[in-house]
Amino acid sequence: MPWLENGNVSGPNIHSVDLETSQISDIPGSENLFSPRCSLDGRHIAALSADSTKLMLYDTEKKSWTQLAVSRFGFENWSHNEKYLYAEDYSDKTDSFVRVNVANGKVEPLLSLMEIPRGFDPWEFWVGLGPDDSPLLMRDRSTQEIYSLDVRFP
Repeated sequence: MPWLENGNVSGPNIHSVDLETSQISDIPGSENLFSPRCSLDGRHIAALSADSTKLMLYDTEKKSWTQLAVSRFGFENWSHNEKYLYAEDYSDKTDSFVRVNVANGKVEPLLSLMEIPRGFDPWEFWVGLGPDDSPLLMRDRSTQEIYSLDVRFP
């Protein structure tokens, strides 16, 4: 398999799978990129650099990558109209939910996450989008907020 080297997966990089032939191939130029997110129309792929400081955009028709924005990003999500990528920006002293304009790379802060209690597990830092592009995030309220719990098993 082309994505295996000496029995190990090469990368980080991004692979595509042909579902008809099961052939796996690398996306050209995706070395040291991870966390791919396909646009709804399949025209673009957003990805992060290995150190999460660059938000990259791949054009599947032109077969080329461009740097969209620089900061410290995590959990990028396409808006439903594909004009924006929403993400967490946790650079330096900020921790914000932002959107990045796909046309010009402008980063727009939307919501500070600094005062929102979040857990310690890496997955508890997840952010996403609701069906109307409203921000979704996990918040840790611990077990102190559970006053009663009824469980009914079948």
